[in-house]
Amino acid sequence: LRAALIGDNEESLAQATRAYEIGKRLGLRDLEAMALAGRAAGMLARGEVDEGLALADEAALVAISGELEPAVAGGVFCATIEAGARASTDTRACAASSAPT
Repeated sequence: LRAALIGDNEESLAQATRAYEIGKRLGLRDLEAMALAGRAAGMLARGEVDEGLALADEAALVAISGELEPAVAGGVFCATIEAGARASTDTRACAASSAPT
């Protein structure tokens, strides 16, 4: 989280990838989803729009699936909207936020 806050995108992406792997290995779905959203943001910040949006879509789907704790689901969903908005995909973010739950 610190790396993202200070703008070190490469370190933030590396940390999100490690967190995702840990969450996956240990079956911690909340951690896995938050890390997936972090990876999406990192890829989008890098300019890897297609890959970043695919990860953001995956994270958003998990967020509305009912598998996560409500606070985590909200955080994941907000993170994917913010990442999409930063990547100049405001219409995607708006469409995602109006998806049925």
